[in-house]
Amino acid sequence: MVHEPSQPRRLIALAGAAALALAGCGGARTGDGEGAALAWVSKPAVVRQPELPRDRIAVGRVRNRSGHTLRVNANRARVVDQEGRPLQSSVRFSSAYGHGLYSYEQQPKEGEPQFLRRRLGELAVIPAGRTAPLTVSWRLPAGRGARAARVQIGKLAVPLPE
Repeated sequence: MVHEPSQPRRLIALAGAAALALAGCGGARTGDGEGAALAWVSKPAVVRQPELPRDRIAVGRVRNRSGHTLRVNANRARVVDQEGRPLQSSVRFSSAYGHGLYSYEQQPKEGEPQFLRRRLGELAVIPAGRTAPLTVSWRLPAGRGARAARVQIGKLAVPLPE
């Protein structure tokens, strides 16, 4: 997405404010039924930018209800519509922006270290019963009338609010 410099800062500020508002929330479960392994702790905040009417950002926390530790790779996550078609999206297990240690040209041959992937929100290791931040952004397709239905991470699915 290409915008004037003020627009990305405003989006980041809105997402950060939403994350701060949610930091103390807990209680109600609004996941995909009682059997869901990964579910929102409470309804996530959804940010909509008037200048970008097809773009959305959801910020909240998810709880591991599986009974065992989940190791979740955000790079494999996809936001899909109600028909299962992928949408342009980004998923991170983080409530803030963080940059990597390496430039694109200087990536280690063996891949980024696990500690860095966890710091950047690319990898989440969530023990049973514990929570992790989740930030999801997506763009709705023009003229299709579609809506984002869920974040799909392998067999795990986390529903998205309308």
